[in-house]
Amino acid sequence: MLQEILLSLSGHPSPLLRSAAAAASPSSSSEPDIYSTTLTPPERALLAPLARLADAHIRLRTSTSHLAASHPSVVCRAVAAAIDALHLSAFRAKVLDVERALLRGDAGLVGAYRAVPLTEVVAEFEGWGRRLGFLERVVGVLEEDGGGNTTAKGRWWWGWWRWRRGRG
Repeated sequence: MLQEILLSLSGHPSPLLRSAAAAASPSSSSEPDIYSTTLTPPERALLAPLARLADAHIRLRTSTSHLAASHPSVVCRAVAAAIDALHLSAFRAKVLDVERALLRGDAGLVGAYRAVPLTEVVAEFEGWGRRLGFLERVVGVLEEDGGGNTTAKGRWWWGWWRWRRGRG
């Protein structure tokens, strides 16, 4: 299960985390599958934040690569490329660090008898939800208008960024 979690966080879709996110949402009305019958409700609840992170990472990676390749504004293409090169690569590096710690048997993650508490894995990614959520909002602003006056769009984006930074 840990391998599938780490693969999903790296950007590969996982039915395990997809079903955990669906089971954790109150509007879920899907029929039971193998994962909902195998995982306990506490396990599904613990996997839900990781599922949201994995989904956000996949959406961001897809959107930023599309924007960096095809947006008419040079500024917006640069912002999208920077999001991928700086922030998403830092997230992927964090996934690799967690995997490295698990393989080394780091006492911070691996308990007695090489058992890995799921809570420790979830705690390693604490804070990334807010960061990826903000990046999703930035990408959403970039995606709002892919055409039109590209100079005005670049200027508008810088104004939005200055306003956003001033708000904290």
